[in-house]
Amino acid sequence: MPDPPLDFHVARKLRGACAGVDNTEPTVVMDRFTPSRLDYYYMGLLQNKGLFTSDQTPLNNAFTRQHVIANTGYMFWRKKFVTEMIQDGRSRGYKRTEP
Repeated sequence: MPDPPLDFHVARKLRGACAGVDNTEPTVVMDRFTPSRLDYYYMGLLQNKGLFTSDQTPLNNAFTRQHVIANTGYMFWRKKFVTEMIQDGRSRGYKRTEP
């Protein structure tokens, strides 16, 4: 029995991927959004397409839900991501070199 909030289409696709598999550990795509567009993760959460309970849990709290909603804005998320990557690079000692 799938998790009730899980999107029906996602649940059906997972059941189909696992049905009739001879391997005891079938491999399925856990997130069809982020392999090509990482910023779509939050949009999928708002559509109940997060596969794990831990993916959907932020929607259960008003404070964290607002962060999920804010992160669905492409430019907002992208700016935060770029800022974090720059800070991470700096903390590792990387320096920008001019072309």
